[in-house]
Amino acid sequence: MFLAQGAIAACRAQGYTVSVSVVDSAGLAKVTLGADSIGRTLTTVRKAAAATAFAVPGSELEARAAKDAAFAAEVAADSRYNIHTGSLPIRVGGEVVGGIGLSGAPTHEQDEACARSALRKYQGDLHVYTP
Repeated sequence: MFLAQGAIAACRAQGYTVSVSVVDSAGLAKVTLGADSIGRTLTTVRKAAAATAFAVPGSELEARAAKDAAFAAEVAADSRYNIHTGSLPIRVGGEVVGGIGLSGAPTHEQDEACARSALRKYQGDLHVYTP
């Protein structure tokens, strides 16, 4: 929850109202938050799921799709993913344990910057539960 709240706070500090989702390593939504005026929660889940599945930021996925038609077709055919800029994988000890995706800032790059801000702020608080 703290990552999602941190991303919203980072965007709010810049005057942006956003929606945010945090997904687990399987791309399943664990937290989704958003302002009433932003109805993009499905987009945020899909952005976060893509960053998780491919283990890179959405900005890299978007750039790859622009250069690789086969990759673009592959992800376009899979409704689980949105490969626009605005998402980051969440890593703990080098392992991807989930992802965060945002939507609603004036640009996708600003969405991603807010996600990056939250990850930087809370990176030390992330841990993996091992029974």
